[in-house]
Amino acid sequence: MDTDYESVEGDLEDSLTEAQISRPKRGRHQEKRRQKQQAARARRSTRTALMEGRKLWQPNARTFIDLNQLGVALGKTWPIRPSFQIVRDLLPRIRDGTEAEGSLLTLDTEFISFSRRVLEVAVGEVYSGKVLIDVQVDHQCSPKDFFKMPDGRPLSRKENRIGWESLRRAYGSTDPAQCSSKKTATEIAEILKSAGVNQKSVILVWHLTAFDLTILRELLESNGHADVLPPQENCIPMITHFRAGLPQKDKSGRLFTSKLDQLFPLLFPGHHLVGMNHSAAPDIEMLRLMVLLLVQLQNPPGRRELKEFPLATQQFVESARVPYTLLEKWLEIPDLEILDNTQGEDDGTGEEDEDDGVSCT
Repeated sequence: MDTDYESVEGDLEDSLTEAQISRPKRGRHQEKRRQKQQAARARRSTRTALMEGRKLWQPNARTFIDLNQLGVALGKTWPIRPSFQIVRDLLPRIRDGTEAEGSLLTLDTEFISFSRRVLEVAVGEVYSGKVLIDVQVDHQCSPKDFFKMPDGRPLSRKENRIGWESLRRAYGSTDPAQCSSKKTATEIAEILKSAGVNQKSVILVWHLTAFDLTILRELLESNGHADVLPPQENCIPMITHFRAGLPQKDKSGRLFTSKLDQLFPLLFPGHHLVGMNHSAAPDIEMLRLMVLLLVQLQNPPGRRELKEFPLATQQFVESARVPYTLLEKWLEIPDLEILDNTQGEDDGTGEEDEDDGVSCT
């Protein structure tokens, strides 16, 4: 079932047992190992999408990946939807100093969807790249309170497992009290106001809807802070704007993937952020790069300014050809053979749920 927002619930196949989840975090080496595992999952997901297309021709495989088609798309001028024009207008004004940095921001939240508990919040400036806030939320409650359902119903076994794993990912432990960097809703509200977030700020999210802003607003307003965030109409879900330039549906009616953990590695192969999805701060950093790249893709190919992007990205966009060497290295495969879409072998997994588009989870 599609969702239109992102949570930290992740893939069930990667979930730990409850006994494993309950074990305390054991220092820096364990965090590094976790990051390596995330990167490995990202490579495996993309590798599967590129190399094992036949296995993905299933009813639940609603998206696909085809690097040749993506290359062709990058060689064209991408359309500008009316609601994105404000982003193009604000960026030069921020550069010239006639608009404040806080007028154009990125936002990502990590949360438990079934209980609507926000776990992490990150907000950053689009132009400068400065991260204004990156915190875990202090709900000042016991771990079990995170899983209380709004309607009072008991959790299923699956929801219970997901909930504990979500806490571990966000707080480094199944007991949020062990996390020293937490901030209460009141502290988060003060940080945002001090950083220049106001009613006129434009908020960008990597989703199909404004759910990130909605759930952050719920958190702040439930604690008496109703004057911090801009209205919902100031939120721009970026997936729709990016999809406008991506390859069209294939013969089976599937969309080209817009999952951030699959699309970002293709456009920014080898970047240090690859594999770090589903953590609020890395997600807004990736979102920022995707937004800035989209602005350039909306210019005619001969008028794009790409020197601020990584070399691999520049080469891919300028040549409209896949940077095979870098992709081969990142994907850890000796021979990258892009399958012919006409033969039905170029799918991708993912759903636009995370929404990441799909499922930015």
